[in-house]
Amino acid sequence: GEKTIGVINIYTKDLRKFTENDVELLMAFADMAAIALENARLFNDLGQEISERKRAEQLIKTSLEEKEVLLKEIHDRVKSNLEVTSSLLALQSSLIKDKETADIYRDCQDRIKTMVLGHEKLYQSENLAKIDLKEYIETIGETLFYTYGVDRGRIALNIDIQKAFLD
Repeated sequence: GEKTIGVINIYTKDLRKFTENDVELLMAFADMAAIALENARLFNDLGQEISERKRAEQLIKTSLEEKEVLLKEIHDRVKSNLEVTSSLLALQSSLIKDKETADIYRDCQDRIKTMVLGHEKLYQSENLAKIDLKEYIETIGETLFYTYGVDRGRIALNIDIQKAFLD
């Protein structure tokens, strides 16, 4: 093009003038040399860009791995704290003689189990920003059936919910 990327100095040994064919050949050579130099520069630039992208990808990958480890740690701590709270309520309720008060403690335990389920569903979901409501309610229903020892021959759980997500 119009851009100078180098200078070629050519001379003849016998100091004769270049013919028109010589000039055309030299111009073609200069064009080819310029194209080769520009391609080499572009190839070098591309190599540097690829290296920079690889470094950026590695940084992102490392950051993501760190966040996954932190998220797992948070999940484990929340789950442990909820389980400890549920166990303390169970221990305390075993000492209570009044049925109404014991039922209150059991309801609290069930609510904590529900929170644990919600937390599990969130942690296991592909998208941490939302939980499938239908799946969540089905799991809660199954857990309640199990917790209260429901006879499945007498009671069935039918859930009719449209696809919805909780954020």
